[in-house]
Amino acid sequence: MDVKRLIQLLSQQLKSAGNPQKQKDLTKYMKGVLPCYGLSTPQNRALFKDFYKAHLSSYSQDDIRTLGFELLKVNALDEKVQGIECLVKTIMTFTPEHLHTLEPIIDACIFDWATSDNLSCHVVTKAMINNPECIKVVNSWKDAPSWRQRSACVSMLHFARRDLHTEVIIDICESAVRNKYRFTQLGVGWVLRDVSVHHPQLIIDFLNKHEDDFIREAVRYATEKMAPSQKKLVHALARKLQITSPPESPFPAAADSPQRSSHAISRSPSLPQFPPTFPCTVSVARTCRCLLPSPSPHV
Repeated sequence: MDVKRLIQLLSQQLKSAGNPQKQKDLTKYMKGVLPCYGLSTPQNRALFKDFYKAHLSSYSQDDIRTLGFELLKVNALDEKVQGIECLVKTIMTFTPEHLHTLEPIIDACIFDWATSDNLSCHVVTKAMINNPECIKVVNSWKDAPSWRQRSACVSMLHFARRDLHTEVIIDICESAVRNKYRFTQLGVGWVLRDVSVHHPQLIIDFLNKHEDDFIREAVRYATEKMAPSQKKLVHALARKLQITSPPESPFPAAADSPQRSSHAISRSPSLPQFPPTFPCTVSVARTCRCLLPSPSPHV
């Protein structure tokens, strides 16, 4: 398999199928974190289906998986989507070792919520469903750099909604919640929200135990499905009601993002945080949400 040639050919097809106006809107919505061609998720999947039939069907699972890993390393949103599609094609043969291969790629090349959540839900989750040994690998991500911590949380949503592996989920969150990076925190809040449906008191106790670790936004996510009477038991929410402060501006002066490098991301409170909201118009936001893989707690 000539991986470089296949990536070049695929990129050419993505570019030809792109939509300049949607490209502009999506780039603005994503704060320019990654270049893109303005393709929707259905368009990306249809293009991959055709590309697979024309160029990949004769290759082995290992070859297609290798291509998927290499596409994830490309600094472009649509190529990363195509890489995830390659990995989904090989998911039935995914092993813990393949997840270990994925680890440095996530640490060095995944730095946007769209790619992270797409990869988590469609690759990491399915790998754990098909091979329970993969759960141990994902559990180990609780002490990894920020985006792998988020992936550990988001990939457990499938199990949280079905009241499965609750102990593993809480174990992951015990470590991840100490990372003040916003996207990691929202991943914690997101998965705890679904656990709270089955174990509300467990999550109330967890939130109170880590009251000083949580950012306010993550607490809101974690308590979203609780009854009002249950929310009153969460100390962080009660404290919020007692303190009056001016609302935060939705248009912050600066919005730093983690450095795109192969270095590990420190789990320090000094990590940069994305702004509470993106400064884009409602029309842009509506357009872009149709282009992205799935709803995520990103704004």
